[in-house]
Amino acid sequence: MRKSVYSILLAFVLLILVSSAGTTAEAKEKPSSLANGEKSCLHLNDLTISKSSIGLRTSGASVTDAVFVADEKNGEFCQVKGAIHPVDPSAPDIQFQVNLPSE
Repeated sequence: MRKSVYSILLAFVLLILVSSAGTTAEAKEKPSSLANGEKSCLHLNDLTISKSSIGLRTSGASVTDAVFVADEKNGEFCQVKGAIHPVDPSAPDIQFQVNLPSE
């Protein structure tokens, strides 16, 4: 069970990395003065991923929050939170958080 959860999370993170370059999801309005890393991060907000895009048995996934963080100690990164929706509708969503470095 644990191995399949990690496989799903890995697949989802890889999908986010690929989709952050140019997503078809509707993005919120963003000021044009934002740096590229911050713009890419904010584009992940409200991203929904279909079950066919994940490649593993799920009902899809969604990003619930994506925040750009600039930290002296840890550098710049995009803190992404979301949920993977299981096939069983009575099962709870698999909540996740991943920090994607901007470089």
